[in-house]
Amino acid sequence: MPRPTRRYRPFALRLERLEDRNAPATLTPAQVRHAYGFDQLIYSTNGQTTPADGRGQTIAIIDAYHDPRIYNDLDTFDNQFSINGKQSLLSQYGSAKSFLTVATAQPTPPTDRGWAGETALDVEWAHAIAPGAKILLVEAASGDINDLMDAVNWARQQPGVVAVSMSWGGNEFSGEKQFENVFTTPAGHPGVTFVSSAGDDGAATSWPAASPKVLSVGGTRLQLTATGDYAGESAWTAGGGGTSTVFGRPAFQAGLNVGGRGSPDVSYDADPASGYYVYNSYGGGWERIGGTSAGAPQWAGLVAVADQGRALFGRGALDGATQTLPAVYAMPGVDFHDVAGGSNGFKAAAGYDLATGRGTPYADRVIASLVNSAPTVATVQATVNSRAVGAVAAAVAGARLRLLAELAPTPAAVDLTLAARVDVVAPTATATGVVVDQPALTPLLRPAELPWWSHGAGANRIARLAQLPDVAADDAGTVIDPDPDVDYSDPTDE
Repeated sequence: MPRPTRRYRPFALRLERLEDRNAPATLTPAQVRHAYGFDQLIYSTNGQTTPADGRGQTIAIIDAYHDPRIYNDLDTFDNQFSINGKQSLLSQYGSAKSFLTVATAQPTPPTDRGWAGETALDVEWAHAIAPGAKILLVEAASGDINDLMDAVNWARQQPGVVAVSMSWGGNEFSGEKQFENVFTTPAGHPGVTFVSSAGDDGAATSWPAASPKVLSVGGTRLQLTATGDYAGESAWTAGGGGTSTVFGRPAFQAGLNVGGRGSPDVSYDADPASGYYVYNSYGGGWERIGGTSAGAPQWAGLVAVADQGRALFGRGALDGATQTLPAVYAMPGVDFHDVAGGSNGFKAAAGYDLATGRGTPYADRVIASLVNSAPTVATVQATVNSRAVGAVAAAVAGARLRLLAELAPTPAAVDLTLAARVDVVAPTATATGVVVDQPALTPLLRPAELPWWSHGAGANRIARLAQLPDVAADDAGTVIDPDPDVDYSDPTDE
């Protein structure tokens, strides 16, 4: 991949681990799985049940420097904990060498005590959430942005990888867009979802979590009852969040009160006051770790479990930018613990907020939604024949297609970029864009009976244009919205 040019060199940050080690309380895998509902899910196909544990999928974890003790550390962790109350993870799923592969930059980088703790956290807790999944640990040559992104680029191309976890970040910088192509599924590869921690500096936006192609995970403080059940959550004061200074608001966040790409998308327990057990021999053994670093690998594990279910039902792995992220925003509110207390500088409130995003998962519900209702990218084209030409006719074509999205059984994220082809001789216009809820729109793709069109001008006016011919729509075009700053209430006027 291209490296930053010389003028970007001041922004080639050394990205440090995010977690805070001053954690007075600890959580076990069984407690976390129960609190978020991972233990409530099992797959059933053709009368056969299968544990929802990510089997058949691979999670790639990106960290820096070499950790030669990770196999032993993971085995120690697995030998200590059980998720079924009957046998240890080690007994149930075998030694780390049976499912963990370590790919190390060459020449082999040195060890680093700080990054060793990050590596142990990421690997152990991704495994705790998706114990049946393979794990590919990719050790970058250093914490330099170029080395880390080289590791991401390599990992996304490896067979079986469906999720890439990045528990590191730094301040946004003007050159970050040049890395966007790395956060995409390679051609011919099953879908890949990229997941990043939102940061541990409070109301501040962190990259790569700010990328509109990356699932950003913020932080909460989790509380359990005396019997280990979920009791509630509040925003973690240090959890990252804010509006990107580089990226505009993506289509999947349409309707939210954010001026640009809002982060985080979702959240997970992160407060050191409700930290996690981690075994890190470089740190002296058992540690208690908090931070949004813990959320990224566990959400990557959740995606792997969802992709396992999609595979069982004959569906492909999720693409992060065009499927996972739009699906997260299209899910009903009951799929999430809507965290409405606390603050990271932004106050957590009902609905989406810049402290906790949509909230933390009811994992069984979120996974079921990803398996059954995740959108797939589809394109639909509309051509309008009318006395309206130029931008107005193009807007009309886009308006009709926008209505398809509004009428869909579930919310459909629509790319708001208008591209129009106008034939002045025979007044027609073709609007193009992207709709990402094809399953919901399939019954509506030929709306011969629809007399109403809508557009984005003003307060979402709806104009009746019954005199215009029907839109021709098919699966090979795209969906678009007209310019929201222009009033198209009478688009038949020249």
